[in-house]
Amino acid sequence: MSSLLDLPEVTLDLILNQLSPKELCRMLEVCVFLRDKCKSDDLWEKHLKNKWGRVIGEAVYKEWHLHVTKAKEGNHGTNNQNGSFGSFVGVWPNLYLCSYLQDSSLVINNQWSNHFMMSLFFSLERGRFWFPAQVYKGLVVHDALVRYDYESNTFQAR
Repeated sequence: MSSLLDLPEVTLDLILNQLSPKELCRMLEVCVFLRDKCKSDDLWEKHLKNKWGRVIGEAVYKEWHLHVTKAKEGNHGTNNQNGSFGSFVGVWPNLYLCSYLQDSSLVINNQWSNHFMMSLFFSLERGRFWFPAQVYKGLVVHDALVRYDYESNTFQAR
């Protein structure tokens, strides 16, 4: 009797690449080997780009890396009273938008904290990561903090 784990690694990778995020999460529970394979940054980066590739880019990855690094180092110097990282910096009109992570303890304590792309995917999916972006309203461009709203499948800006 053959099992999924008996397949050549290339074939297994091709199968895992076809799975949705929900299906990958189910595969995480099968065994330790598949749990590690299904947390691969390559798999989750593909899902990030498929879902939000037109909205997020290198700036978002850099901001996420900053939050993960702060959380791992225990640097809570910019931690807000509600447990969030980030805020607006500066004084109007020279205001600088920093990214904003609601509930930074999720990055610190989360089982996915060592899996960069997977943790970013779920923080975006759940609307917990606000990132700076330019929002177009007619012909006018505004700088804003943006997050994904999974209930409406749209982005919210503030």
